[in-house]
Amino acid sequence: MLAMDLPTQIYTILKQPHRTYLVQDDFKPILRELLSSHPGLEFLHSTPEFQERYAETVIHRIFYYMNRSGNGRLTLRELKRGNLIDAMLHVDEEEDINKVLSLVFYCELDREWDQLEVTRKNAGKFRKMARETESLSCLTCGVGWVAQLVKLVELRVKEQEVQGSSPGKGEKTNIILYFSYEHFYVIYCKFWELDTDHDFFIDRENLIKYGNHSLTYRIVDRIFSQVPRKFSSKVEGKMNYEDFVHFILAEEDKSSEPSLEYWFRCIDLDGNGVLTSNEMLFFYEEQLHRMECMAQEPVLFEDILCQLVDMIGPENDGYITLRDVKSSKLSGNVFNILFNLNKFIAFETRDPFLIRQEREDPNMTEWDRFAHREYIRLSMEEDGEDMSNASGDVWEESLEAPF
Repeated sequence: MLAMDLPTQIYTILKQPHRTYLVQDDFKPILRELLSSHPGLEFLHSTPEFQERYAETVIHRIFYYMNRSGNGRLTLRELKRGNLIDAMLHVDEEEDINKVLSLVFYCELDREWDQLEVTRKNAGKFRKMARETESLSCLTCGVGWVAQLVKLVELRVKEQEVQGSSPGKGEKTNIILYFSYEHFYVIYCKFWELDTDHDFFIDRENLIKYGNHSLTYRIVDRIFSQVPRKFSSKVEGKMNYEDFVHFILAEEDKSSEPSLEYWFRCIDLDGNGVLTSNEMLFFYEEQLHRMECMAQEPVLFEDILCQLVDMIGPENDGYITLRDVKSSKLSGNVFNILFNLNKFIAFETRDPFLIRQEREDPNMTEWDRFAHREYIRLSMEEDGEDMSNASGDVWEESLEAPF
């Protein structure tokens, strides 16, 4: 009798028999089942093309947060270290696909899970069992798509008890809303706004317009040099939708470790694993020039450098390591100072709106707040267009909504 915990069961069912890892295509059956059965996504049944985009976005987000090696191969250890299973269980029980959790889970990210060696023979057995079942939805013992996955193993190997792992005391972390339709809508609309010719690719000139031209040319050049992350796009000089998903998640939530690693690699010009004052000066020079052009009072680099060091508190005053960056809660602001002018100014002026948002719900991430604001804005714009069209007025340069 095989005694598998829940993550191992799901991992074993999804992966191909000849592999010891999961790839993005392995998650497509789960997303198809979710789209066909979840009441919060019924409205997408008439638009299969957007069902596909939603599924792609969810999968890209899963790999952004969980595949920390960035090689596109999600291991069992990575699956267990993340909180995807918690999110899957939550979305299976919650009819509102966009509901933000107020519940905070306490997890030890370095906890040891009970390991069960999955041999090639065992993996092949489970895949054969899966093929014998015409579809996950035909299983009668589980009403939810996660329950169906678990039941597939339970029925076939007659396992009497599923042993799960309960959260332990440790680091506080929110469940990431991988399956939120609102989050997908914001990401896709942002991509659509920049992809002006709608060929599903974005170049440097497109990306420089992001956030009302908030980014510097130098940081955009670093992104397109593919130093922080190698593009999955095969078109030279252009990023595709998956590349953009990684970018926007990194840009709008600089409190997450994947984001800190992304931007650290951008600033680390020589790739030696440390940030020096010369490297930070290289990026800040353009910020300084932009402030002068906008008639903003410029802040000299010497003054900024002292502020950056105070915010990070590095172990060595001569340079900043990735470990230093991850240890500081203000690291995101450091990166904004170096290459995002709008966020730099907002930080300097201590925007009262943003401060109030943080106080009202401290458990929300930077990404959650951004996505919530943008979804409201996009919805209001769409409502405004509907009212304008109803009255016979047509905006000359209105942005065509993707859906």
